Amino acid sequence: MTAPYTGSNWIDQLPADIRQLTRERMRERQLARGEVIYTEGLLHAALWQVVSGSVRITNQTLDGKEVVFALFSNGDCFGEISLLDGLPAANTATAVERTELLELPRPDFDALYRRHPEFSQQLTRLLCGRMRHMLNFYADVTLRPLEQRLASRICYLSGGEIGGFASWELQFTQQDLASMVGATRQAVSKLLNQWRVQGIISLEYGKIAVLMPAQLQEIASVGRSASGSRPGRGENRAPSPISPN
Repeated sequence: MTAPYTGSNWIDQLPADIRQLTRERMRERQLARGEVIYTEGLLHAALWQVVSGSVRITNQTLDGKEVVFALFSNGDCFGEISLLDGLPAANTATAVERTELLELPRPDFDALYRRHPEFSQQLTRLLCGRMRHMLNFYADVTLRPLEQRLASRICYLSGGEIGGFASWELQFTQQDLASMVGATRQAVSKLLNQWRVQGIISLEYGKIAVLMPAQLQEIASVGRSASGSRPGRGENRAPSPISPN
């Protein structure tokens, strides 16, 4: 019996025997800081899981600006979509720092997918979880104030667990966060500093640490069950692309 979807680390949620078969087919890959794993618009031929370090998932806007979609860290898997539909990657994956990955080549992925229903079922749970996140994101951008959108995004990036702790070093700028939630950097900076004063987060250069996750979750949850109110003037811009990898 497969485990329910609980995040991007779906391989470790496979039954023990299927997980072992998958691990046996994966190979180690070492990346330097800034090394590109795959590029938006090009085909790639593997699935990856982060062992250590972190991977930045980005898209390019028409005017050449980089928009951050997600950050994958220890245990997270990425690259599944192109293996399933055979189409070029919808984004670019880059190592944020020295990073170690486990790589599952396409032929091994295809064999496991065909032979083991548990493999495909757990993968489906992952994709359904990401689809729910995309729908929530667009609802947030359309209906909810910036404070709730930003809190929700930080909770998502940190795993969203009450009592959890999230920190990033040299991974997100305030402009990155602004592009994720469809807002200006100045508006995001104002909220982050407000939460810093309240003790909810701490801020350092390139680092956000969540000190009071329950309070951040409470902010993120405000208005979710209601129809929501329109964000104030000047808070909204075009939302960042939510492209599957």
